[in-house]
Amino acid sequence: MEFGDYKCPACGTWDREVFPELQADYLDSGDVSYSYVNYLGFREESLVSSLASHKVHNDASDDEFWDFHHALMQTAGVQGSTIGIDEVLAVAEETAPSVDQDELRESIEQQEYMSEIEREHEMIEEFDVTGTPTIFVNDVEVSDPFDYDAISEIIEEQLENAS
Repeated sequence: MEFGDYKCPACGTWDREVFPELQADYLDSGDVSYSYVNYLGFREESLVSSLASHKVHNDASDDEFWDFHHALMQTAGVQGSTIGIDEVLAVAEETAPSVDQDELRESIEQQEYMSEIEREHEMIEEFDVTGTPTIFVNDVEVSDPFDYDAISEIIEEQLENAS
C-alpha cells in the first residue's frame, strides 16, 4: 500500500513543543489526565496511523504506546513525509518492540480497530472538530492549541471549578 503525502507539521510542533509542558506541569503530577482521539483528516495516511495506534495501545505498555505515538507524530510532522504501513511498522519496531510486527501489519490491513475509529469519528462530529490539533479541556475548546498559557489558564479554571 502506498499513500500520498501526509502533511501535518502542526501535529509534530504541538507534540514537540506544547505537550511536554503539559506533561511536566499537569500530567506527571496526576492532576490532569490526557486523552487522544484519532482524526482522519489526512486520507489513508490517517487511517493507517489510527489503526496502528489502536493496535499498539492494545498490545504495548503505556510507555511504549506513548513513545510510539510521539515518534509517529514527529514522523508525520515532517512536511512531505509519507506515512504508510511500512513507515508505521518501522516506528513501532523502534518504539514498541513488544508489539509483534506481523500482527500489527495484519491488524492494519484487516482494519481490526475500525469500529473504535468510527466511534472516535462520531465524537469528532459531536464536538464539531474540523482540524488537528484541536484541544479541549473538559468541554472547553482552546482557541489556539499552540498557546500554552491559554491552555494552562483553562486547565487552572477547570481544576478550580472541580474543587
